[in-house]
Amino acid sequence: MLKNRGFSIIAHNVQLGHLEIDIIARKGECVYFIEVKYRSQSVSIEYVLSKYKKHKFLLAVKRYLWKNKMKLACIKLMLCILTGPGSVKWIPFDDLI
Repeated sequence: MLKNRGFSIIAHNVQLGHLEIDIIARKGECVYFIEVKYRSQSVSIEYVLSKYKKHKFLLAVKRYLWKNKMKLACIKLMLCILTGPGSVKWIPFDDLI
């Protein structure tokens, strides 16, 4: 799915202690940290990603950047919601904070 959109996958299911990043990908100069959620039906964003889950995701990204000594000019945080075959919704994390 991402490779068809010009992304190259850096890592997936990255474990950082009790934290996890689902997908880390690169497209052009930007590195994308992606949280993937599957729901059998369309639901509100608050249900998919609670404040606590947002906090854990942000903490995981910060930890990954620190651990890998990465200083990037372009970092994007995304939520990917899968609600069935071929149904994908991409939401920039900025819209969730």
